[in-house]
Amino acid sequence: MQIANVIDFVALPIWVLIWWAVGGFKRAQSNKMMLIPFGLGILYLVGNAILGVSFSEIGEVAYEESRFAFIDRRTDVGLSAATGALVVATIVYGLTIKTLPIIFLKFIIAAYIALIGLSAPILWIPIEVPEMFFVLRHFQTVAMNSGLFLIVGAVIILLDDLMKYGKEHIASKDL
Repeated sequence: MQIANVIDFVALPIWVLIWWAVGGFKRAQSNKMMLIPFGLGILYLVGNAILGVSFSEIGEVAYEESRFAFIDRRTDVGLSAATGALVVATIVYGLTIKTLPIIFLKFIIAAYIALIGLSAPILWIPIEVPEMFFVLRHFQTVAMNSGLFLIVGAVIILLDDLMKYGKEHIASKDL
C-alpha cells in the first residue's frame, strides 16, 4: 500500500515536469485554456492520492483484477481521441500552415507514451499477491489520467490554431 501512495504523490511533480517539457506552460501564456487540463491533472492526482491514503484497503484478487477493465476502457477512449486528433490535425494543418506544429506533436507523443507505453502494458502478477495488482492499478491510473489530459491539451492547441489560422486562410481566399 505504501508503494501505491508513493506513486500517487510522486506523480504530482512528474506531471508538472511533463507539462513543462511538452510546452504546456509556454502555450498557456498565449492561451489560458491550457491551464484547464493542467489543473485538472493536478486535481485528479491529488484526489487519487487522498483517496489512496484514506481508503487503502486491498481487495481480493478477483476484485483488484476486475478494476483493470475500467482502466482499459478509458485508455481506449484516450487512444481513440488521440488518433482522431492526429488525423484531424494532419488535415487541418495540411490545409492551413502546411506543417504540424512541434508543440502539438509533443503533446500527442507524450499522450501516446502515457497511454500505450505506461498504461497498456501487462505485468504478469502472481495470483497470490493482490497487493501487486493494487500497486499496478495505481500506476496505470496515473499514466492513463496523464495521457487523457495531454490529449485535451493537444486538442486545445489544435482548436486554437484552427481559429487563428483558419480565419487567416479563409480571409485570404475571399480577397
